[in-house]
Amino acid sequence: MRRITTALPLVFFALSCLAQSPARDAETRLTDAPVFAMGGVGMAGRISPGEVDFRIVMAQPKDHALKSLEHLYTSGNAQAKMYALLGLRRLSPEEFRVRYATIRRSQEEVSTMSGCIRSDRTFQDVATSINKGEYDSAR
Repeated sequence: MRRITTALPLVFFALSCLAQSPARDAETRLTDAPVFAMGGVGMAGRISPGEVDFRIVMAQPKDHALKSLEHLYTSGNAQAKMYALLGLRRLSPEEFRVRYATIRRSQEEVSTMSGCIRSDRTFQDVATSINKGEYDSAR
């Protein structure tokens, strides 16, 4: 009985690590996202792999999602930062406002996709669209 009592917490720990793996994998992929795209894109109008990964990150408990978003913002490319800003706007509006205030003048380019059109926009331009709620319908 003692062995079972000792082993049970280890089993639960291992299961929790496995359950978090998809979110960690999604966060890793988003760090180097090739494009920031929300909503239907491409000829078939499907959601982008980045949006799929963003949804996985956002499906975590709030504190885990916020940690992932912070990591994306500090370690990711420009596209990852946009996903992070979008997530922060939804989960922590105050943190979003702090980040938004610091990047409004940035001219860094973000590769975006809307429908079938891929373009490069400034960091400031995409962040302003997020701030205005232009990506709110893409849940």
